[in-house]
Amino acid sequence: MPYRVAVVDDNAGLLHVMHSVLGQFGYEVAKVRNPRSVARQLHHLRPDAVVLDVNLGHPDSGWDVLAQVRADPVLESTPVIMYSADIASLRERQVTLDRFRCAALEKPFELQDLLKLLRDALPQSAITH
Repeated sequence: MPYRVAVVDDNAGLLHVMHSVLGQFGYEVAKVRNPRSVARQLHHLRPDAVVLDVNLGHPDSGWDVLAQVRADPVLESTPVIMYSADIASLRERQVTLDRFRCAALEKPFELQDLLKLLRDALPQSAITH
């Protein structure tokens, strides 16, 4: 059974690309776009991993979602990979990333870097690409 990865971004084009590319590597991808209900959607999706943009229409909205995910008993141990073009934000919040057990990617990122983080985060991944 493929791993379900929720990709959270307010950019429809990027969601489409991530869905297509990750799907080619054997992941089942759920696209989440509405920043106001992300935590609720993730709770119901119960993904194996979350790939989360830092800026969901507001510079701190991804950080807010991360805090909600970690506060949810269903999602608290779900691997999360945060990504952003705001490299300074990622670096300034390294303590938060560490505390919430999150990996980070700086945009633009290489597909292989994202795939490696997913393989490392998911137990005994059957995906070999």
